Amino acid sequence: MKRVVWFLTDLGFEATRQQLLKQRGDIIGDMELYKGAILTFYFKDLKDYTVQITNKGKLGISYPESANYQIVLEKLKPLLVRPEGSPIRKLEQIIKKASTEKIEDSFKASLMRHYQKMLAYAEQFYLEGEWLDSRDTLRLLVHELPQPQREKIEKQFRGILYSKYFNYLEIESLIAAIIEQLGHIYNSVAIESHKLNIHL
Repeated sequence: MKRVVWFLTDLGFEATRQQLLKQRGDIIGDMELYKGAILTFYFKDLKDYTVQITNKGKLGISYPESANYQIVLEKLKPLLVRPEGSPIRKLEQIIKKASTEKIEDSFKASLMRHYQKMLAYAEQFYLEGEWLDSRDTLRLLVHELPQPQREKIEKQFRGILYSKYFNYLEIESLIAAIIEQLGHIYNSVAIESHKLNIHL
C-alpha cells in the first residue's frame, strides 16, 4: 500500500525537466519521450518512491505506507527550479477535503496514463522495426513498476531486458506480461494494446 502527497510549487516545467536530464545517471524516467503536461520518474536508489511534476507547478510523490516522503523531497528540492533557473521559493502541501483514497486513485489514474503512453511508444517502435528502442522503452517502464511486479517480470524476461542480443519476437510476450501486471496493480483495470492486438 502506498500513500500520495501533492505540493503546489512555482517550478518551471521545462527548466526543471532540463535539470532532471542532467541527473540521468541517478534518475529513471521518460524525460526524452514525454509529451503533454506530466513527467513521471524515480531515483535509482529509491525505486519504491514515484515522483510526478506537472506543467501547472504541482509535485506529487507516491511513497510506501511504512516510509516517509521527506527522504525523496530533500533529494528532489535542489533540482526543482523556476522558469528562469533559480531555485523554487514556493512549496505548499495541497490539503484536499477529498478522502485519501480519492487522491490516491487520481494518482493511480495518472500513472496508468503514463504507463499506457510508454506502451504505445514501445509498440510503435516495434511495428516500425526499431526493436532495440522498443525493448529499451519497455525496460524503462518495467523499472518504474512497484517492486513485486517489477521483480516478477525481470525474473521471467531477464534475457530480453538486459542481454545485448535478443529475439525481437519476445517483445510481444514482454508487452503482454506488462499489461497483465498492470491489471494486477490496478485491480484488474482493463488495459488494451491495440496495435499488437494483445489484451488482458
